[in-house]
Amino acid sequence: MKIDLFNHIFPKAFYDKMLSVAPNAKDIHKRIRNIPCLIDIEERFRIMDRFGEYVQIICLSSPIEVFGPPPVSTD
Repeated sequence: MKIDLFNHIFPKAFYDKMLSVAPNAKDIHKRIRNIPCLIDIEERFRIMDRFGEYVQIICLSSPIEVFGPPPVSTD
């Protein structure tokens, strides 16, 4: 079994909020727009299924402070 410990996912609601408060964000925000499996969990599962005994520890980590001050970042 292979365990991938460093994975990211942006749930759809989080992703949509991220785009609404920081539509011109750079860095990771710009890169993830072209990687569907970071947003679409079903796509992620389809990719994982191709690799047999492969599991992921999914984490949501994004520097939310780049979205703005509270209450934007805390929402």
